[in-house]
Amino acid sequence: MIGAPSPSAGCGGTLGRRRAAGPCRCGAPCRCGGAFRGLIDVEAAGNPAAANRGDLMSAMDRWIMTVCADLGLDPGAADARAILDMTRDVAHNVDRPAAPVTAYLIGVAVGRGMPLKSALRRVQGLAAAWPGHTEDG
Repeated sequence: MIGAPSPSAGCGGTLGRRRAAGPCRCGAPCRCGGAFRGLIDVEAAGNPAAANRGDLMSAMDRWIMTVCADLGLDPGAADARAILDMTRDVAHNVDRPAAPVTAYLIGVAVGRGMPLKSALRRVQGLAAAWPGHTEDG
C-alpha cells in the first residue's frame, strides 16, 4: 500500500500496525471502520513492496480507501469512475487545470447536499457546452 493513514486517536499507531476490523493495540477503535477488511493486507500498509505485488486492489483503489479512512468518509461514496469521467471531460473540453478544481467544487456541492450524480451531470453538461468545444475533442 502506498502509505498508511496518519496516526489516529489512541496510541498514535497507524492503520498498518493494527487489524482492519478490530481495535488498535491500545484498545481504541480502528479508524477504517472495517472498510479494509478482506480488501487489502493492512499489515503491509506503508510497505511499498506490498503495493507493487498487485494484491487485490489497484494503487488508486488503495489510495481512495486510505484517504477515506483518514478523513472518516465512507469509501462507497467515492464513485471514482464517474469522477474520472467528469474530470476527463472538463480537462478536454475546458482546460486541464480546471479538472481538479472542478472535482473540488463538486465535492463542496455534494457536501452541501447535492447528490453526486446530479452534480456530475450538471458539470458534464457545462463542459460539453463550453465555447470552443467540438465533438472531436
